[in-house]
Amino acid sequence: MAHISDTKHFQADEKGREDIAEATPESRAAIGGVGFGVLEEEIVRFNKMPCETVLPSDEGSKNGAYLVFGRDRVTGAHPDAQSEGPKQYGDQYLHTGTAMIDLVVGRHACLNEPGKPPTSQIEATDEDGNAILQTNRVDPSFTNDAARIYISQKTCLDEALGLVGGRSGAPEGKSGIALKADGIRIVAREGIKIIADIDKNNSAGMPNTAKGGIELIYGNTISGPDYSLQPMVKGTNLIQAMNDMNDMIGSLSSMIADLQVILMELVGDYSSHMHVGNMGAPSPGLPPTVIPAGIKAIITMVTDFSTKSIAFQTSHAVWKTNYIMPLGGKYICSKWNFAN
Repeated sequence: MAHISDTKHFQADEKGREDIAEATPESRAAIGGVGFGVLEEEIVRFNKMPCETVLPSDEGSKNGAYLVFGRDRVTGAHPDAQSEGPKQYGDQYLHTGTAMIDLVVGRHACLNEPGKPPTSQIEATDEDGNAILQTNRVDPSFTNDAARIYISQKTCLDEALGLVGGRSGAPEGKSGIALKADGIRIVAREGIKIIADIDKNNSAGMPNTAKGGIELIYGNTISGPDYSLQPMVKGTNLIQAMNDMNDMIGSLSSMIADLQVILMELVGDYSSHMHVGNMGAPSPGLPPTVIPAGIKAIITMVTDFSTKSIAFQTSHAVWKTNYIMPLGGKYICSKWNFAN
């Protein structure tokens, strides 16, 4: 079984190749990249397929940058359609319309041992059983390559990147662009627009019926209470909803204040009534104001309070329909865009 060699090669001077530790200070500077000069470094090489064109050469750049033109490819070659691994259309029999551009730096960098460069050669065994050194060539890895911009006419990017499906799922056989790195920054001096659902047809010439929307997903998971995918809030509708709720709370507060006044009047009349009676003698009658006050309180509650209560209940129902129900005209959540 082939294993990675510890052999390191650097171009030290005109006399040939020697270990950088033995190079003269002048040679070290010349090959060490000072002043953006030439830097000889250990890098793995790309396992190029016959259909692919690689720039600036088949071996990429001196320091491991590649621009690859070919057909949809996210890993190594699949010998048949039943092979394991992410789906790729570029190696399927007579499958056309799979053009691809892959801009990559740092192939398999995520597999490097911290503080050590990758090894450009590996030890292998030839047909006679002899140990030989051969170029360490690797396939594309959407997991382990340092950074890439990938463009394909027909692809399955979610599967290649191992992404959670979300609400829009994992589209297959459609054009796609993927950007992946340790950090991605999109900067504009004036504005940035992210637009979903546009154009009548998709890249296959079929009617565009997908309603994927925009999903912001942290941690590549939507499982658990901390990661559940939820609709984004629409700010203007939310502000109006809060203002309307504030008005309803004010109305409810006014109703409670009216009820308090009514009860205070009724309690005041009853508090002036006293039972003085003697041994077996009849108690004094009610003050003449008590019965009229009670009748007045009942009429007030039936008319004013009940009218306000019905109006409040109506406003509350309308508020709930407008802002809380998904079919409401001013639903506070977005129908298309989600985040966790």
